[in-house]
Amino acid sequence: MSAYESIFQAVAAGATLFTVNRRLARTLLDGYALYKKKCGVTVWKRPEITTLDTWLSCRLADVGQEGNLLNPAQSDCLWQQVVRADLLKRQLDLMQIQATTRLVAQAHRLVVDAQCLTDSSHYQVAALLSPEHHAFLRWQSAYLHRCQQQGWIDGAALTDHVITLLDQGQVSVPSMAVFIGFDEFTGSQQRLQDQFTKLGCRVEVEVPRPSLNIKIERFSGQDEGEELTVAACWARQQLERGAKRVAVVVPDLARLQNTVERIFRRELARSLFPERVPVQSFNVSLGRPLAKQGMVATALTVLSVGYSVDFETLSYLLRSPWLAGGTTEANSRAQLESWLRRQNIREITLSSLIKVCRNQGKGNHSFVQLITLLDNDNKRSRNQSLVKWGDQFNQLLNQVGWPGDRSLTSDDYQALSAWRDKLVPALAALNVVHGDTNRTTALTMLRKLATEQLFQPKAQDDRLHVTGILETAGLHFDAIWVTGLTDQILPGRVQHNPFIPTVVQRHFQMPHSSIEHEHHYAQVTIDRLSCSASQVVLSHPAGDGVVSFSPSPFIPANIHCLTSQQQDEITALEGDDQGRDITLESLSDEVGRELVVSDQPYEVAGGTSVLKDQALCPFRAYAHHQLKVRALETPQTGIDNRVRGDLIHKVCERFWREVTTHRQLCAMTDDELLQCIKQLTGEVLDQARLNDQAKELLSIERTRLTALLFEWISCFERQRQPFTVVAVEQRQQVQVGPLLLTAVPDRVDCLDDNSGYVVIDYKSGMVKNSDLIGESLLEPQLPIYALKGLDQHQQQIVAVVFAQIRSGECAFKGVAADDDVMPRVKSVAKSAAVKRGIDDWPALLDDWDRQLDQLAHDFSNAQAEVNPVAKSACQFCDLARLCRIAECEESC
Repeated sequence: MSAYESIFQAVAAGATLFTVNRRLARTLLDGYALYKKKCGVTVWKRPEITTLDTWLSCRLADVGQEGNLLNPAQSDCLWQQVVRADLLKRQLDLMQIQATTRLVAQAHRLVVDAQCLTDSSHYQVAALLSPEHHAFLRWQSAYLHRCQQQGWIDGAALTDHVITLLDQGQVSVPSMAVFIGFDEFTGSQQRLQDQFTKLGCRVEVEVPRPSLNIKIERFSGQDEGEELTVAACWARQQLERGAKRVAVVVPDLARLQNTVERIFRRELARSLFPERVPVQSFNVSLGRPLAKQGMVATALTVLSVGYSVDFETLSYLLRSPWLAGGTTEANSRAQLESWLRRQNIREITLSSLIKVCRNQGKGNHSFVQLITLLDNDNKRSRNQSLVKWGDQFNQLLNQVGWPGDRSLTSDDYQALSAWRDKLVPALAALNVVHGDTNRTTALTMLRKLATEQLFQPKAQDDRLHVTGILETAGLHFDAIWVTGLTDQILPGRVQHNPFIPTVVQRHFQMPHSSIEHEHHYAQVTIDRLSCSASQVVLSHPAGDGVVSFSPSPFIPANIHCLTSQQQDEITALEGDDQGRDITLESLSDEVGRELVVSDQPYEVAGGTSVLKDQALCPFRAYAHHQLKVRALETPQTGIDNRVRGDLIHKVCERFWREVTTHRQLCAMTDDELLQCIKQLTGEVLDQARLNDQAKELLSIERTRLTALLFEWISCFERQRQPFTVVAVEQRQQVQVGPLLLTAVPDRVDCLDDNSGYVVIDYKSGMVKNSDLIGESLLEPQLPIYALKGLDQHQQQIVAVVFAQIRSGECAFKGVAADDDVMPRVKSVAKSAAVKRGIDDWPALLDDWDRQLDQLAHDFSNAQAEVNPVAKSACQFCDLARLCRIAECEESC
């Protein structure tokens, strides 16, 4: 803290130290304590080290006016009321009220700071006022009138109000004022300094002073990722060498925060001296919205539940640990969620959900109580003050057991304190400018406050700071690296406020109004950063992979770049292990736990899908059928495709149990056929277990399904040569290799000319002949039926076909022993199997037998390699997050 010693001497002599932000104030307070201890003092008076805004607020407290000051949230709420009232009066509308009011409030602060008049006389320098400028004048006048009526003090005018109190002698002036960390002063801050001087206060401005032995270097990374990686390695290296305070400045930290934290954690974790490097607790100056904290997000979600709840919200509440029973009922709640997913529940009323939980969610007593409380709370909703809404929200959260029954960490306690001590009181404070309102509006305001309130845990390490440019103002470090110094960052771009004429902004030299101002600010910033440490690195990315970037012209030209050797030294690990080859251990998990196969075949659940999964991808088969792992289903709007496929199977099953021959089918007129299908479809749909949303679509589904099946039966089944249905959904067990499987052919027809049998499998999706006769057997169920599944008829099968039942795409697809067995189904001799040397039906059966036996033995031997037969096999697979094949492809 030697850099601040002269300042501490002034503070000890009675000076008031004004800082630009709270971070600098905290640093100086800690530094002053070390300074006094170094001087041998054990007890001292609290020093006057404070932010300028805090000092101004305290002056209002001195005269009893602190309750009249509008905080930023109150001011924003008042601006929105003024703008909405004016738009309503003029019968106008805006899409983004909040975004507009932010710009209006900014324009107001600029005008107040520049001491512009609030009427149009000061705009005479503009040739023409736009509608936006006239609107701003109206809104500003109405806003100030409301403040005057209610006796409120506008936050933008706080400095000028305190200047008036100083001039009137109502508050005292410090004997000496020292300003530190200010790159530039606003107009109102300049007026305050002038008032201090007028009243006999000595005013000093602490400016950055370069050290005698400053070492400044520059670096250019290929992109932002490389630049941040090298910066993180450099920071690790500095700490390992004994640096006490290191800073890495990231100008666009808000955009890059996630990337920065990931890179720094990864690179810091590589250190061979973990006691010197804060791996997880390094200080990131930018907090995250309080609404993003898990505890607070759960609270806002609970409060947002209305008379019904959508599945996404319900799933979140079932998995949240921040509610009563979140840990003790975790397993039963997971089972309840899984059941809701299978039932395709998209939305459900709270009263219906209570019944479902009692019937299906055994062990979910706390969750049933939570839903009951939410249902009762909705019934007593009424307009009331924001103070009462805050109390009601807290009461409801306490009743549902928020924030849960598990032990809270330090960060959890801080988030809970932020909710109770900052967020809810902030909502109550809005009652000053907002009248009674309904629950929806109160909750919207609370959510907005939670989004704008940044949360940052206090227990962070002070050795490494990752900050934006402004947060380093006035601070000193042992070493500092400044990233992102492109010509797009320094100088910044000119940004005119749309509610103030451009010529007025330039005339009063408002911030960001001219390139001259941006150049001056850029130079001041570079000078200040260059004086912040004895070792400085200024860097910029060369591009982002698409666009090339130029370095900022304000980076000094006379400093040398880091050499390749220096870069290698930075990114290398230091210590005795530097340069040592590290051999990573590897483990092959392509083979799982084999099945215990004895003389008897091993019975496997899942039917023929076991071998289909094995053919598509060995890992898929192992995960589904041995590990019993499947992804949770995602509820879909309406009736999902799986249910639709089941409905087709059930209607077809009933139809062919009634109409058992081709002759009987042909004897039916179209009207009789249509009436029969309509009746059977209605019976199946009436018995189907559908959720409430799906039931609303029953009439549409009945019409769709009836038309589809009429198209299929009348246009395709009638066109076949005569047949008799001999089996429908006939379940039987078959042995394939060492496995015992359950086979359920959808239908088996016997051709009336006694030429053989046809096995039919219904499909509501698209199928390909190549899945049956290609090099890889991807649809093994039909070959299994042909080889193993028809008992005494297995030698007389002459065709296996899929009945593809899709609107506009109906077709028979498969393969037959001879031509003309089935409409448009080719014989083996005319199929693509000929390319593989298979030209007749017995040869195809032998090939199927070989492939099925190999698939069965591979599954039995637990061959579980992630090796999909084609990319299309992954398209509808539910295991992508488990096998992570996409990550493997990216790394390749």
